[in-house]
Amino acid sequence: MSVQDFLFGCSETALNNSLEWSNATADELLEEMRKWRRIGPLGKAHNIALHTRKTPARIKRFRELSGGVLLKRDNSTRWNSWNNLLESLLRQDVRNAIEIYIDENSTLEDD
Repeated sequence: MSVQDFLFGCSETALNNSLEWSNATADELLEEMRKWRRIGPLGKAHNIALHTRKTPARIKRFRELSGGVLLKRDNSTRWNSWNNLLESLLRQDVRNAIEIYIDENSTLEDD
């Protein structure tokens, strides 16, 4: 948790954003995404990573765009999961795929 405290500036909001997307309604998902956006760039990265892995169709589309690469997922139990997510986001082939993916998915335009 201390690494997450550092990354999020000890933001209690950031640490409490743990709604499981698979059980949420559309309105809950949008509100959850807004909460993560308020955290800043890491929250936006989180939204993009979760969105690309939400359904088999999204996974397939992102793999097509990125040459088979999937974004790593952040979580609260792996101390280096944020590092893994950021490393996967910063790859040039993935960055290009993210730009196209966001253009195709209007819910991510603020991310």
